[in-house]
Formats: sequence, structure tokens, C-alpha cells
Amino acid sequence: MATHTEKSWKRHSNPWSVWTRVLTYPLVYLPLWNRSWKQGAAVAAWFAVNPVIFPAPEDDSSWATRSVLGEQLWTAKRRRDIPMALNAASAVFFAGALLASYRRHLWPMMFCAGPSILLKMWFLDRMTFYYEEHRQREEPEVEREQEPRGLAHSEVASREAGDVLL
Repeated sequence: MATHTEKSWKRHSNPWSVWTRVLTYPLVYLPLWNRSWKQGAAVAAWFAVNPVIFPAPEDDSSWATRSVLGEQLWTAKRRRDIPMALNAASAVFFAGALLASYRRHLWPMMFCAGPSILLKMWFLDRMTFYYEEHRQREEPEVEREQEPRGLAHSEVASREAGDVLL
């Protein structure tokens, strides 16, 4: 897995980056099928520049943006959980599809490529949930830091709950 900087993660979270990468995912099999180093170089170049050619998104309202931001948070923790299992299973099917592509076996390649992309999409879906959970945990701390000084924690909690302070 490539190492991303904070800036490249932000740029990669642009929905255009995510969806163009997902839609061009099947191109990975072509260089092996055709035995073409030139195609391999072109596909590798595309996947290398894709995370950085798009600008950072303005907000996190897009599902694709939240999935990449969640992946950024998740990879920093190196968790062993369901998303890790999904990623591992996707990698196994991906390897099978690469092998079938090299052998020029269409149906085995499709049998492996289909689950590989579906598992990858499921992984990205889990990353959106991870991002939303993490964001919800972090927002109260940020809001507390922005509250005017001198308010007790219970007063801040009352204000957040909508109670009127007298």
C-alpha cells in the first residue's frame, strides 16, 4: 500500500478521484491479458497520479470523500477487524483475477474480479461508517474547545442539550 501524505489523502478524497479509480479498476487486468509492458506502465502511472491530480473536496458530504477519510483514520490505527478481513478477502480474489488474466481465462478472471471489486466497495462502505463514528467522537471535544472560557462543563452540557441557562 502506498504511503500518503496528509495533502495526498485530502486530494484523494475528492469524489472524482475515488470514482475514476473505481471505474478504471478493471484496467489492471488488461496488461497481463495482453502481455503489454506499455499498457502496464500506463495503468501504473494512472493509479500513481490519480490520488494527487484532483483538488481536495470542499466538504465531506460525499460518500466517496467520507470513505477515503475513514480509510485514512483506519489505516493510522492498523486495526484487525471486519474491514481488515474484507480487504484481505478482496486481495485474495484480486490475486486470483490477476493470475486468471495472465493465463487468459476469461470466466475465472471475471469470477475473481467481481468479488474483488464488491469486497473493495464493501470495505469503502465500512470506512464511511468508521469516519462518521470517529468524527462524532471528535466533534464534542472541538466544540468544547470553542466554548467561551469561564463556563463550567455542566453549563456547556446544558447548553448543548438545549436547556436555558439563567
